[in-house]
Amino acid sequence: MIIKREALATVLPATTFANDTHGYALTSINVEPSGRLAATDGHICVTVTDVQPFADADFPVQDIPAFHASPAKSVRIPADIAKRLIGAMPKSTPIPILKCAQLSTKGSPETCTIAATDLSAPTAVTLRDDGKSFPDVDRVLSQTGKGPMTRVSLALPVLETMIKAAKAATAGTKSDPVIYLDIPTTEGEVVLSGIAFSVPGAIRNGLEVSGVAMPCRIK
Repeated sequence: MIIKREALATVLPATTFANDTHGYALTSINVEPSGRLAATDGHICVTVTDVQPFADADFPVQDIPAFHASPAKSVRIPADIAKRLIGAMPKSTPIPILKCAQLSTKGSPETCTIAATDLSAPTAVTLRDDGKSFPDVDRVLSQTGKGPMTRVSLALPVLETMIKAAKAATAGTKSDPVIYLDIPTTEGEVVLSGIAFSVPGAIRNGLEVSGVAMPCRIK
């Protein structure tokens, strides 16, 4: 199974790097037999499916474990190992599959290896079951998106600015900053208007923070 660097990097922020005391494998990325990746820290869940996967036969074989078969059951990649694999992939290369890792059973369905290489310094890791179970994210995902919904699109730079403002306004407080979004609607439809936001936690620093994400066209 080929796993793209972009896929690993997308779900990695949703892993919990601190010691996990919940009994679940929150410090890992769950790789399903279908190739879907999932990660959750208990507050947010991120999943990625590669709809244009590379073939295992195209992955380099030099100095890495031989490919046997893609796992028939879910495999977890610890967050620290995922970071190592991403670091082992070349940042710029004319060979796209070098920006991937290969997951394979290691001669038996119970043991797996995952490898990445830049053709000069390969990284290969044996993955072992730590006995923890991964949360049933499908149970939550299946309950999401039902009923009437309003879709709001915000450009990443706009979100980043909101987050930076919220972090600065709540600096020194003991709680994580929260951003409220007020989405204007008319009879269930979104109107072309700015989206008001506020940072309630800023009051702990004696501040009142509010603003507007300006309306714009999505290209």
